[in-house]
Amino acid sequence: MKAKNLVVLLIVAVVLGGIAVWTQRPSEEPSDMIGELVLGELPVNDIAAISITSSDGSSRLAKSAEVWVSETDFNYPADFNRIKSAMLKVAELKVGQVVEVEAGDKAAMKMVSPTDSPDGGTLIEMRDAAGKQIASLLVGETRKRSGDNQGRFGGYPDGQFVSPDAGETIYLVKDNLYEFNQATDWLDKELVSVPGADVTSVSITGPDRDALELAVAEGGTDLVLAGLGEKEEMNASQVNSINSALSYMRFESVADPALTDDTTGFDKPDTFVATTRKGEIYTVQIGAQVSDSENRYARVSVALEPAEPEAPAEGDAEKTEEEKQAAEEKARKAEERAQLEQKVADLNTKLGPWTYVIASYKTDTMRSTRDKVVNAIEEEPEDEKEEE
Repeated sequence: MKAKNLVVLLIVAVVLGGIAVWTQRPSEEPSDMIGELVLGELPVNDIAAISITSSDGSSRLAKSAEVWVSETDFNYPADFNRIKSAMLKVAELKVGQVVEVEAGDKAAMKMVSPTDSPDGGTLIEMRDAAGKQIASLLVGETRKRSGDNQGRFGGYPDGQFVSPDAGETIYLVKDNLYEFNQATDWLDKELVSVPGADVTSVSITGPDRDALELAVAEGGTDLVLAGLGEKEEMNASQVNSINSALSYMRFESVADPALTDDTTGFDKPDTFVATTRKGEIYTVQIGAQVSDSENRYARVSVALEPAEPEAPAEGDAEKTEEEKQAAEEKARKAEERAQLEQKVADLNTKLGPWTYVIASYKTDTMRSTRDKVVNAIEEEPEDEKEEE
């Protein structure tokens, strides 16, 4: 083949390739919709139920007695701050571009309903208290900005494709709706958070084990085992884990309330009890392993040590400065006690009705046995003693 003919063929191939690429690109034409709200004037305050469906599952959130709950999770309280933030962002979405794309190319942009395709986008449906749909939004792929600084992963996020009518009309918005990356995670998963420095004693008991009692000695800072032998020392790493077991304690999921105690293991639980400097008593009952998992069922409750008896009130005689300071200190302690009692009551209201699934690394720590927290002190070999 002549060189001239080869060059012509190469040019034709390049042109045809360019046309093919161009026809597969979404067309982003100017429109009088630019700057308009994607969902119009969305009546956020009228939203009483939200369904979120994606390829990884679905959630249904609903307002019950003015409290948002996850109906998918046995009506467990939902994370209101996350819901509020997400709904306000959805309400404020503005059209950045109107995108025209062939029907066959919508799947690549996840502009198809997850009910129609396992690779679809995330469908958000908002309803009022009567069950009437207020609006819906299909959230698709994030657009990546290419260029000299795109990086090794194909660019940085630069907007997201959305549709208010199940993919019929597609808009590009500047906001990234990361709140909907996981359709099923809308719970406030923090149970309690007790700093290790606040813990003064820990007791671990169970039906088929010896009790383990740890406490901070007077003037000390670390938990020490009661009855530690002369040739034994504490395993600092394990003790630190026990000390911080209630720090940022979260659950993996909520267990079905219909499960019986013999199924969850609460007929014979292990019990972890930690007392704090303020007199709070945190009790975690640990049940059986969850089916097909190393995680365990757990229940959490809180109590307070009895309050110190109050000194009898004095008469109306004029008080000395020292007596005034003592009265002020008494009032301060009474206020602190009232706040602690309210905190404990609120925690029990929140945690009391529920059985949780907690990660095994947490429950293993709260089920520690003596051999885990004590190390034998190795004696120096006799030959080394003689050399000295």
